[in-house]
Amino acid sequence: MPQKSFSSKCCQIFKHYMQQSPVDFLNAYRLKISCQLLCTTRKSITEIAMLCGFNHLSYFSKYFMECYGCTPREYRVLHDSHHICYCDKTTISDISA
Repeated sequence: MPQKSFSSKCCQIFKHYMQQSPVDFLNAYRLKISCQLLCTTRKSITEIAMLCGFNHLSYFSKYFMECYGCTPREYRVLHDSHHICYCDKTTISDISA
């Protein structure tokens, strides 16, 4: 029986402890940073996507929609009109103070 590669074993250990793959963890982190940038800057959505490591705006927008239920633009408008930021799915933090 062939031995598993080191990277495969690392991914298994990561998934065991974090309950998600390294790629899913990284993408969730990137989205969290993008939320903060959407809430606190006037950078373009394309620029934010690139700064957060998403090389394709369409993938960034699709993944953002899957995770947050709105587009990055809608997210920014919601923040602008209510002064709240949903940067963490489980926590709402008021950043207007």
